[in-house]
Amino acid sequence: MTTVAWDGETLAADRLTVGGNLKRTITKLYVCGDFVYGGAGMVIEIMQVVDWLRRGAKTINSPSASSKDDCGVCGIAIHKSRKAFIVEWNESHTRLMPCEEPAWAIGCGRDFAIAAMACGKTAAEAVEIAARFDAGTGHGVNVVRFGRKWPPTIETV
Repeated sequence: MTTVAWDGETLAADRLTVGGNLKRTITKLYVCGDFVYGGAGMVIEIMQVVDWLRRGAKTINSPSASSKDDCGVCGIAIHKSRKAFIVEWNESHTRLMPCEEPAWAIGCGRDFAIAAMACGKTAAEAVEIAARFDAGTGHGVNVVRFGRKWPPTIETV
C-alpha cells in the first residue's frame, strides 16, 4: 500500500502505512548514497534495498525476495544525475532497470498517479490525487526535489 511517483524533477511518496487495523504515518523516501529511493512493500524488504543502494547497488550481494510472492517491482531509485530506475527483485537478486518513461509511478495508486502526471500534474500532486481514490495511499506526501545540492532533503508537503 504505497504510491511513489517521479515526474523527472521530483520524487514523491505518500506517508500511509497500515499494521493490522492501525494506520500510521511514515517516510517512504530514503537518500542512499548516490540515489534517492522510494520503496513499496514490506518495511524490512525496503530497508534491504536501502542498504544495498547505500553500498553502491552492485549486482553481487544484492538482496533477494524471500518468496515468489514477493517478486516484482519494489521501488523507484533516482540517481543524483536524475536518471530513473525501476527497482525489481526476485528470488535470486535485485536489479535496477532504466526507466525510459518521462514520468512513472509504482504502488497501489500507480495508475491514478500516472494518469495525473499525463495530465500535467507534478509528482506530489499526482500522489495527492491517488490518495483521493486509492484506499492504500494517504497521510500526506513527502518529496525530494532534484537540484544542484547533494544530498537532497526530504520535505513534507
